[in-house]
Parts: sequence; structure tokens; C-alpha cells
Amino acid sequence: MRSLKIKNYTLENGLKVLLVETGPFPTFTALLLVRAGSRYETKRENGIAHFFEHMAFKGSKKYPDARLLSAAIEGVGGEFNAFTDRTHTGYWVKAPSKYLSLVLDVLSDMVQNPLLKEEEIERERQVIIEEINMYEDLPQYKVIREFVRLVYGDHPLGRPILGPKENILRFKREDFISYLEKLYGPSNAWLVLAGGLGGEVESIVEEKFSGWRKKDVDRTFRKFASKQKNTNVKIIKKDVQQAHLVVGMEGISMFDEERYALSVAEAILGGGMASRLFWQLRERRGWCYYVSTSASFYEETGLFYSRAGIVTSKQNVEEAVKIIVSEYEKIANGDFSDKELARAKEYIKGGYLLSLEDSYNLASSLGRKFMFFGKVIRPKDVVEKIDRVEKDKVTKVFKRIFSKDKLNIAVISPFESFKFF
Repeated sequence: MRSLKIKNYTLENGLKVLLVETGPFPTFTALLLVRAGSRYETKRENGIAHFFEHMAFKGSKKYPDARLLSAAIEGVGGEFNAFTDRTHTGYWVKAPSKYLSLVLDVLSDMVQNPLLKEEEIERERQVIIEEINMYEDLPQYKVIREFVRLVYGDHPLGRPILGPKENILRFKREDFISYLEKLYGPSNAWLVLAGGLGGEVESIVEEKFSGWRKKDVDRTFRKFASKQKNTNVKIIKKDVQQAHLVVGMEGISMFDEERYALSVAEAILGGGMASRLFWQLRERRGWCYYVSTSASFYEETGLFYSRAGIVTSKQNVEEAVKIIVSEYEKIANGDFSDKELARAKEYIKGGYLLSLEDSYNLASSLGRKFMFFGKVIRPKDVVEKIDRVEKDKVTKVFKRIFSKDKLNIAVISPFESFKFF
């Protein structure tokens, strides 16, 4: 792992800055994170975080239309995009290091001075409606959203990040202005720069972002408390060539020290081609092309689930769910070998370190931890935490989250019903 020079500080207006210098490298990534995701939305606001993410690219004070804004970055060989999550929104640019000043000029103007033209809002409505339609037509994505809704219900964490169509059709310019006033301020933002940065980076950051108006933000959110007492099942009948299923449960918080042990369980079950579910469902039976296990962590809760696309046989879908649940039971009972434990830990560490070779992944990984934990967590710290995971810790955390009576199962297939247990 290359030597990283890491520095963090805060501007007078409250913007937190994280600099990750990788040495003499010709490119870098700038990532601006804002704690403004779908979990901070009311039901009526649902979808506005993502909608504004689109609008930030539609013109700003210095770059008054989408074409000029795009040309500024693409004209120097850069690439840029954004994403909206449940907990935050991110805007990023990857470009040659010599254009760092330009990149920060574009990023700062996008979020500080969006024009929010009425005609652009009207145009973008249909774009987002089509984005919603696209995901509705992709069952492997839709089934995950249905699973999340089973776990979280009508809590903000259970609502779609893109929002319902009726909200998208209703939002007006004043809704965006009000939303920005509530959540978009330097005290609620984190700027991360990773790669070849150069000696003038701090003065450039100061120049481009010190003028961002300091203000109070309202980042309160409703905490989730599960009331689930029985298994939840959602079956969607659809004419598909492959049955798509998700099986899982509520997980744990990102602040829970056992999250590293749960990540090891995730790898044992569905991390890579040597994992248990890949072997059981794909290699031994040939029932699926994709199969994986994932853990997601939020402030007070989380998700743990396995997903697969199964050959469209009612019996095979039922059996696949039973196999997943059986493997869950084995992990909770400590029925896995020291060899599997060691492989999973090396799999996680290797994948993590390899991902950090890309400046975007480096900025994202260190930046999100910096944002949520309020401190720099270096890669070596993460590796050490994984190394310290022992078998009893994996068993302990999985017993905490797993109960056969409180599973959540979502299936999209040509069938109306299944008998799982």
C-alpha cells in the first residue's frame, strides 16, 4: 500500500476538508459530500435530494447551462458525475492534477449558485420519470427496493431514493430553494481531494469555498426502531425470464464495533466465487448467473441480505431460499471453518486495498468515514480491525441479527405464490 499524506482541517465557514496526497501522480479526484440524502426527507419531499442532484448539473452562475458546465470538465479530459444515497449526496470530478483550480471552481459553483431555471426543472422531470421507469423495468434492482421496503416500511429509509412519480411531477423551484436552505451549507459538507494534489491545494480550496455562506442546517432525522414480529414476504408476479429474489434482515449500525465481524460473515456467505452461496447455487446446481451477499450500515440500523437470479422454476426458487436460510443458520451456529474465516478476511482486505488504487475509491472510502465518524480512519486501521475478527465474534454478531422468524423475502417471478417454510 502506497504511502499516503493525509491532512484534514475546517474552513471558517464550517466546511470540512480532507486532503489525501498520493505522491507524484498526474490525476486526482475531488469529491464533495453533503449530508442530504433521502432519509432527511419528509414523505412529501421524497425524491427531492436526488432531483436536486440532477439540477446541480443544469447550470450555475459561472456556467449558466448544462453544456457549458460539462464542457468545462470534459474539455480538459476530466469526467464527473454525482450520486444520491439514503444518508448523503456526492458530487465528484476526476481530472488531470494541473486542472485542480478549474475543477474546484466548477464544483463550488454547482452547489453554491445553481440557477434552477424553471424550464430546466420541467425538462428534468421527464428525465427522472424515465429513470424511475428504467429501474422499474429492471427486476434485479426492483426486488432490492421491495426488500428494503419490507424491512423499513414507510420509514424514510424504506422509501425510494428517486421518490414517487407524483412528487417528481409536483416539485417547484421554491421547493428546491427551501430544501437547499435547510441542508446545503458548508457546516453540512465535506470536501475530499485524493491523488496528485500539488503544493497550492489549500489556497485553492480557500479561494473557491471560503465564500460559501455559513448557516445553520437542520439535519434531524427519524430514527428507525423495528417492530417486526414475523417473516415478511413480498411476491411480485411478472413475466420475466429469470426469478429474482432477496432474503435478509435488519443489520447493525455503522458505529457498532461488530460491523467488521458482520462484513466477514458477508464474505463467507457471498463474497466471491469461493463463497458458500456461489458454490451452492451456481457451481453445484447451476441455477443462477449472479448471487451475492451484502451488508449496508446506517447511523442506527443496517441491512444484511443475499440476492440471486434463479432459473424460473417454482421449486428451485423455494429451494434456493431454504439454502440461503440454512447457510445463515450455520453461520449463527459457528458452523464454518478457520480456513473459511481466513479466506474471508483476506478477501475483504485484498478487495479493499485494490480498490484504493483508484483515486475516486480512495476519496470515497476515506471521505465517507471522515464524514460519519468525524475523524480520519486510515486504510491500515481498517485492515487491523479486520485482522482482529475472530470466529466467536462472527457467530455472536450473526446470532444478534438472524432469526428465522423475522426474515424478509422479496421475489419477482412469473409465479403468484411460494411455500418457503
